[in-house]
Amino acid sequence: VATLRKKLSEKMGFEIPMVSVDCSQDWKEYKMKGTVMGVGDETPFVLGAVTGAISMANKAGAAILNLEEINSLTPGGQKMMNSITDWRQSVYVEMLAKKYALDKGKKLIILATMNPSGYGGVFSLNQDLRSRFSEIRVGYPSAQDESNILKTLHPSVAVSVVDRLVTLASEIREKRTAFSYGLGTRDLSRLLSNYEITDDLELVLSIDLANKFDGSERATVVDRINAHFDTGMTE
Repeated sequence: VATLRKKLSEKMGFEIPMVSVDCSQDWKEYKMKGTVMGVGDETPFVLGAVTGAISMANKAGAAILNLEEINSLTPGGQKMMNSITDWRQSVYVEMLAKKYALDKGKKLIILATMNPSGYGGVFSLNQDLRSRFSEIRVGYPSAQDESNILKTLHPSVAVSVVDRLVTLASEIREKRTAFSYGLGTRDLSRLLSNYEITDDLELVLSIDLANKFDGSERATVVDRINAHFDTGMTE
């Protein structure tokens, strides 16, 4: 999302403002539309995420509304997004009896991220909302790209350690359906950061990799760690 914002800003010739929202099951209408707030003796109306993004777009010419983990919204919360993502491109605030809409020629770019619906604590997207988005599926980086990322972030770590770690991670991901935890590049980077601090490879392989798993999953991962790094880690 940050990269897309940067590229769009370069293309449009100005820095596009962005509103990012951490969606959750507690998403309420006032978070989207806004509400009155007590400030001293006054109660001004404070814009919500959507009305704020519309206002920014009208002032700047374009804005981005970034909905993080959109599938953590309840079905009711998802319904609240319909009016801003269809032909209406607006939201009506009953408290003010006012409609917030995009001015002619202004752009509101709505982005949403989500994990697969199989993850815990998330909901399936309503078909009416999902139909309003084009979808890009982002998988794990290739082994070469991931290796380059980690070598750039952790240049002091031996190349052999990085390469073995990436190979190990690739093996674990190939059995994704057999494991409850999805091992990401962030996990590998944290492991290498702790390795740079402690200089204890077996310790960080334990706390930042093996301990992400339990039971038979952990036993399998420990076995693979020992095979790749010639460690003596026990289950």
